[in-house]
Amino acid sequence: MIEDFFARLEAEPPPMFGTLNGTLRFDVTNGDDLVESWHVTIERGTVIVSRDPSVADAIVRVHRPLFTDVVSGRANAMAAVLRGDVGVEGNPHILNVFQRAFPGPPVAEVSAS
Repeated sequence: MIEDFFARLEAEPPPMFGTLNGTLRFDVTNGDDLVESWHVTIERGTVIVSRDPSVADAIVRVHRPLFTDVVSGRANAMAAVLRGDVGVEGNPHILNVFQRAFPGPPVAEVSAS
């Protein structure tokens, strides 16, 4: 699920990234242990994603199950930050723009009666 999100982001960057330049790193954890890092470089609409744990303008530290929910639209990234469930540091502008790339909640199916 996380891999799919980053693959889509790289293949079809959102229009709001058109004027954005910067880097983000998502440190995905299992408890206190780092499981994986995703490094995202945005240069005027072009997105490059790697698994490089190098320095970034903004760093997000998130537990894997929560991040899976965020990239699937089942959880809201900003609400998770406000609750303290996600650690963030660095450039607030790039974080604010990037969070809008996460999908919204799934559409509820309406049954015909």
